[in-house]
Amino acid sequence: MKHHRLAIVRQKYRPDGGAERFVSRALTALSNQNLELNVITREWQGEKQDDWHIHICNPQKWGRISRERGFAQAARALWQQQQFDIVQSHERIPGCDIYRAGDGVHRRWLLQRARILPAWRAQMLMYDRYHRYVMRAEREMYQAPELKAVICNAEMIKREIVEDFDIDANKIHVIYNSIDSSRFVPAQEAQRAILRQTIWFASRCRCVLFCRLRV
Repeated sequence: MKHHRLAIVRQKYRPDGGAERFVSRALTALSNQNLELNVITREWQGEKQDDWHIHICNPQKWGRISRERGFAQAARALWQQQQFDIVQSHERIPGCDIYRAGDGVHRRWLLQRARILPAWRAQMLMYDRYHRYVMRAEREMYQAPELKAVICNAEMIKREIVEDFDIDANKIHVIYNSIDSSRFVPAQEAQRAILRQTIWFASRCRCVLFCRLRV
């Protein structure tokens, strides 16, 4: 019999998503521990091990707010009914024990997005009903007495959480994203030289890869 029951909450699981890879790798790493592993999700795609217990929690939704609110209410009701020992959530749901702030602080993201918008659109963005719901849910989660720890992947995110929600900094743990060195091997000098010749880039030129921010 497993000593502790862990539940990981992710609204929609796709094997190609960043948070989803975090979930799958965490589950794989924890499989040899004395834990009962549970996942609460609307939908599961991809492979799973026999000892992973997938709880499908898929209430009806009619829009973005009902999608978020409905899943939050249903997921919380499920984990309270199941009486899990630890609940680690990737969604902004008050009552979880551990929250992974994979999307940072929503208000800070809106402020960054507003910088590139006309003034009238920036104001509409901040007063949008959906974004106001997300900010309210986020604040309720950080203020909930059940919250014991927060995981983020940057010191900047940690600082913003402390500033916006007056959270004890000792509760927040920065865990940087890892790289699988067996799959992602840096190119050798000879390989880089061949690529530079192919795209007509002189060896003295510096190359910068720009990935467009999706807004």
